[in-house]
Amino acid sequence: MSRHFFVSVFALLILLPTGAATQQLPDAESWQRDAAWRASEAVDTSAEKSRLQQLLKTGDDSAALRLIREIEVQDDWPAPARERVIYEYVSSLRQETPHAVGTELIDYLKGFQSSVFIPHEDHPASSVPMFNIKGAAAGVVNGWSRLEAAFQGAALISENPSGLGLAYIAEYSIPRKLGLLDALDTASPGQRKIIARISLKGMEENPELIAVAARAALINSDLDMLIALAEKGHGMEMHRLFRNSADLFDTAQSQQLLQAALRNPWSETAALAIALLAPGLAGHEPTEDLLIQILNDPELGSTAALALAIHPGPVLITRLQTLADSDDAGLAATRARLALQMHVSGLNMGTQR
Repeated sequence: MSRHFFVSVFALLILLPTGAATQQLPDAESWQRDAAWRASEAVDTSAEKSRLQQLLKTGDDSAALRLIREIEVQDDWPAPARERVIYEYVSSLRQETPHAVGTELIDYLKGFQSSVFIPHEDHPASSVPMFNIKGAAAGVVNGWSRLEAAFQGAALISENPSGLGLAYIAEYSIPRKLGLLDALDTASPGQRKIIARISLKGMEENPELIAVAARAALINSDLDMLIALAEKGHGMEMHRLFRNSADLFDTAQSQQLLQAALRNPWSETAALAIALLAPGLAGHEPTEDLLIQILNDPELGSTAALALAIHPGPVLITRLQTLADSDDAGLAATRARLALQMHVSGLNMGTQR
């Protein structure tokens, strides 16, 4: 059974839907993807594309907005061609500096109502815009906000490294929060160490500081700080911490991090550590001993069983079988059987492929 399979199984247990699909308007057109793409290439739109880029360079937002509105009602163009021109213009804004166009134009694009819909790739009964202009415009604005916050965060770090955590707590915008974290990439190792230490101390009062401390520690590959965070942190930020740590350290160091997480009072954190660190420790005997001890844990035993099901060697299979056959092992025996069943299922899946 592969590490990818195990992590995918675990992820299915913890992920929730993140948003609703774009609503299709009554007068929207339904297309098949290939047909819509061919229609978007059916007419020569190069003059309009060039004009929009020229207006972007000169900063003439009013003329750009007028041209976009003209393109929207260009009756001799198929709808996919009209929307593709506008979508490509919006996408080009990602390469521009923040606020390359003004509020009126960007707000218009953020409110754009797509008229060309195609079946969703994974759920064909649902429709999505072929050219999601509204979503692309929102993404541009978010990207600009993130970049601005990164510059501001870098300046703040240069003046006073301890202020980054305070700025992160005070910020409500997710793109700007991400930008403040991006600023850590430009800090010196010493500055990041200070920021991580201060954030660790402040986590009891402001748990969200785990994001600042973890990002700084990961960039520095600071095992001691990551161990301290593994012992105290909780929330989905720990997923990023363990996922990224799995590729940073050797076997012995990864096991130290796993052991630290098992000391965490939050069982969710320990379960995440097992799910994300244990697959990389498959075949490591001290880790296998640790996971077998956890099988009897009401909250963590099932996760440990899944971890033990990844590439178990003959010795481990024998140990699991002995435990599974035991009459007095209780919950541990049940979890041992689960591990063996998962292992067999993984082998069968591999054979079928």
